[in-house]
Amino acid sequence: MDTDEAIRVLRKHNGELDDETDTLLNCLRPYSKIDTAHFSEIVKALYFAAPLLNTPEVHRDLVHTIWDLTRSARLWTRGPREPMFHGRNFISDDDKKTLDRWIYEIESITLCLLRGFEDWEAISGLAEELNHHDSIVDTSGLVSPFTKSLDYHLDMENHGGFGDDEEILCDALIKIGPDASPAIPVLQRLGSSTKYPNVKSSAENTISILKKNNDAK
Repeated sequence: MDTDEAIRVLRKHNGELDDETDTLLNCLRPYSKIDTAHFSEIVKALYFAAPLLNTPEVHRDLVHTIWDLTRSARLWTRGPREPMFHGRNFISDDDKKTLDRWIYEIESITLCLLRGFEDWEAISGLAEELNHHDSIVDTSGLVSPFTKSLDYHLDMENHGGFGDDEEILCDALIKIGPDASPAIPVLQRLGSSTKYPNVKSSAENTISILKKNNDAK
């Protein structure tokens, strides 16, 4: 995916492309479902759109598309149900909680990029989402940003930082599975350099599991 494709994907899910019907917003009114493939596609597009958002000259139309997308998703699923507006079906409480969490993640990634964060910094918060929910279909694209984030946190640890995020990232790499094997060299550095026993144990456990996964392939 490049920036042009990222823009197209985000515009698609905001309902700006008439020939695209399998989109996040189209599934919300009238309500039919929430689809993890939609959320995965959106966050992947945000990652590749980073150069248009984390520089002083941001892409104004893209910011509008993202803002309109999250605002519409929130408003269209806000109760009480109005049959003339929402149609015959209305989003369930459980699906609403999931959708609200997705909206939060989309907005958080976008805000981080608008603050000037690197693409890997903005996307690394998805480690928590990955650890606790099955919302991301294509997890292989998260290996590089999660690995860069581990490297960063190890460097920060050497300057007085804490080790909480490293454990979260290690757990996320385990969830990704064999595709996460490129992270092993960084995990080895983390295991040998960290001053926190729990982080060392987490890194070593992650390496062991990833190697077993590779052997089983």
